[in-house]
Amino acid sequence: MKTFGILFNVLLALAAIAAGAWAVSSVMKNYRALNEPGEPRAQRPASPNKSVAAGKFPVTGEVCGGPGRRILPATGDAHDGTPATAWNLGKEESVDLPIPAGNIRASKYFALWMYLPSRVPDGHLNVSIRGRSDRMSLQWVGWRKVIIPVAAIAESPGTSLKEGTLQLAKGGAFPPDFTICYTAPEVLDSPQGPGLSDRDLLDHINLELPGMESVREAVTTGDLDASLKAIAEHFREGLSERLPIATPSNKQAAIGAAAPALRGEVVLGAGVSDQYAFPEGKIDWDFNPTKGNNFTNEFVWSMNRHGWWDTLAKTYLATKDDKYAAAWAGQLDSWVDQCPSPAIRFEGGNSAWRGLETGLRQSGVWPSVFFALAPSPGVPDSVIIKYLKSVVDHGSFLAGHPYGPGNHYLLAMVGLYTQGILFPEFRDAAFWRQAGFQKMSLSLERNTMPEGCWYEMSPGYHSWVVSRTLGALSAAKNNGGVSPSENALADRLQKMAEWPIKLAGPDGTVPTVNDGGQVKVEGGGAAAEVFPDSALIKWAAALKSDPSHAVPPPFTSLALPDSGYIVLRTGWKRDDSYVLMDAGPLGGWHGHQDSLNIVADFFGRHFVFDNGGYKYDKSDWRKYGPSTASHNTAMVDSLGQFRGFDAADPVGRNPQDTPAPLFGTNEKIDYASAWYVGDYGVKGHSKRIATHHREIGFLKPDGQRGPLLVVVDTFTPADKASHKYQVRWHIYTTKWQTAMNGRCIWTTDSSQPNLAVLSLDGADEFQADAGVKSPELLGWYYAGQSGGPTPSLTLRQSRSAAAPVRMVTVFVPFKGPAENPVLDARKDSPTSWTISIKGQPPLTLDFQSSQSSPSFSIAGIPWPQTQPQTTAQK
Repeated sequence: MKTFGILFNVLLALAAIAAGAWAVSSVMKNYRALNEPGEPRAQRPASPNKSVAAGKFPVTGEVCGGPGRRILPATGDAHDGTPATAWNLGKEESVDLPIPAGNIRASKYFALWMYLPSRVPDGHLNVSIRGRSDRMSLQWVGWRKVIIPVAAIAESPGTSLKEGTLQLAKGGAFPPDFTICYTAPEVLDSPQGPGLSDRDLLDHINLELPGMESVREAVTTGDLDASLKAIAEHFREGLSERLPIATPSNKQAAIGAAAPALRGEVVLGAGVSDQYAFPEGKIDWDFNPTKGNNFTNEFVWSMNRHGWWDTLAKTYLATKDDKYAAAWAGQLDSWVDQCPSPAIRFEGGNSAWRGLETGLRQSGVWPSVFFALAPSPGVPDSVIIKYLKSVVDHGSFLAGHPYGPGNHYLLAMVGLYTQGILFPEFRDAAFWRQAGFQKMSLSLERNTMPEGCWYEMSPGYHSWVVSRTLGALSAAKNNGGVSPSENALADRLQKMAEWPIKLAGPDGTVPTVNDGGQVKVEGGGAAAEVFPDSALIKWAAALKSDPSHAVPPPFTSLALPDSGYIVLRTGWKRDDSYVLMDAGPLGGWHGHQDSLNIVADFFGRHFVFDNGGYKYDKSDWRKYGPSTASHNTAMVDSLGQFRGFDAADPVGRNPQDTPAPLFGTNEKIDYASAWYVGDYGVKGHSKRIATHHREIGFLKPDGQRGPLLVVVDTFTPADKASHKYQVRWHIYTTKWQTAMNGRCIWTTDSSQPNLAVLSLDGADEFQADAGVKSPELLGWYYAGQSGGPTPSLTLRQSRSAAAPVRMVTVFVPFKGPAENPVLDARKDSPTSWTISIKGQPPLTLDFQSSQSSPSFSIAGIPWPQTQPQTTAQK
């Protein structure tokens, strides 16, 4: 049958040539007769009258499209009607493509069609202009439109090229005599549309898949329009269970939520702007309205995640009103037209195709919204076809995305894996799934520490990574099951899912340490379904469903050596007390200069806070957010800490001569000790001025006293000069009073627990501020990337000296009237203090040599045995 089909189509083609015209039906029959299930091989040939190197290698159907195919002009497809050149990479190392005359600025694009007979896993093309180059991955099969942003390879954003060539050079390994075809490049202000023609899309459809019978029947007739209509109809037929969206129970609330999106307003996530109204509702997908100090690239990037489309889909499901589906269809149509997939990595500020956004689209909102809205008459067939072409564009782009540490690459691969699960109708689905899984597994293996911590040390980004990966595996489970290797990944993910719960305060909230928003572990998220037997995840799940009966985990305080977080707690109930100290690495780009930072809750109230870094803009708030100045640690000579990171050390680990942290716990008290021995200053102008040793003793309540926190900070200069040491505390209040010449402050908030902070020894300057903007920011609170800034309390305790300095701070939480609980603080000897606290027995602290650990003791309280906390991460 196959031989007969080929002969029939050749005869049909010859008849068409004799008639001087090519019918679309004959093209379709030729294409189908020459394709077997699997990867597309025989695709459109180019015009047979061009060659490379003076006719050495003529372009024939056997080179660009398989035997028996000829496509002549006037078919409506650029690569069908445009002369193409064949390039045998086994004979020619590179080719030069002349740039059309005229100024070519960095804002423009090169566009050409290119044909690959197969994917090249180990090879690539170097694309260059005047010596500057980037890689083009070759992870597709057949014809596609290649878009090269000039800005990605130009010398600078203002580059203007009046003449020259665009060079394509072979890189890596290729099969022998590997031949590709390409058309001459165009220079465009703004390329439009997907990277496939209508017939290119058919090359990517697996017609042998069960359920595709009607599509296969339409294709065999040779009618292109009928074939496309059959494909659209197939995707209208109730596929929402592949990635379902819950129908809102409150119809009116859904209608209200969707109103801005219906008007064409973009509604963005936390950390950018809430929403933006484009004139006449016509969205410009690379427009950025943020300006000045509030400028942020995150606006364009967040806009191109399309999170508000989910709202349109939910409202359609609640109302069955086609106008919501039509609104989505119009926006999807304009996006695909305006935002073609680049052939090389383009991470610029106005790029819709950062790897992160590309992966996020395919692992969540895009497919779920498509499956929900495709059945609506408000979605034209043309939009369904355009969507499917973009799925192929996403797959080709993501499959070639270069590896990098961090959440961007992992989430890109989660997107590739997910679209391979959700779209089995594509011939490439198995490849997308396999490649995505292998690469996201590699990313997790390389970037997750043995204790389960994602290397950025940020609970917000860590939880994002876990939830997205679990979501992809859940999609696999619900769409045909998972393989043993995919199941094996669950062991790593369980440890990762448990990690932020170990950091959570008694209310189920994880402090906003490093970048990223606040994390609430209550409910357990997707992990509650995937790991129902985990004691930690059970506790987190019960916090939301049945908090009064939540079974606490079998431990309280603990140290996590890889991430460096040390957690001290009195228990897991909502009114328990909790202290976290950061003794770990920087955490790469999302890390803060906050070594030895402390966060503390007492009696269930947040007191000593970490602001979480603020939005990613150019404002002073963002500069302040990750700095030492905004954290509960120390500055030296008014300089903050400086810890760097690079490709060799993306984590930003502490210097090798940093002593290992110490940790110990018993029923009476917890103890932790850690050092910062790195630089102070800024990049390029930093040095080791002094070492900072911090010890904390967390006295647990015993019916007579407590809870109570003692913090001892010891500074040892690296030279004999005098230095100023300043310890800062950021406390979530704007109401306080002072006593003892500023050595003691206490919060005065009514109807809730309060906190007294006593500077016991070492400091000789005391300052309390709230809401100060000049000459520096002092006294501001914001929670991660949303909320604030709002005024709050900043305490500064300072001392200047040429010798080592020890500062002692005692935190006394209390309930009842908002009156100072510290009755007296008496220095009994050069090394001993007694503190009198209202309603508690006197507390005596004795201090030994600053070189010992612990360097202090509390009368009547036995110290726990401590152990060095060494990381398992090499």
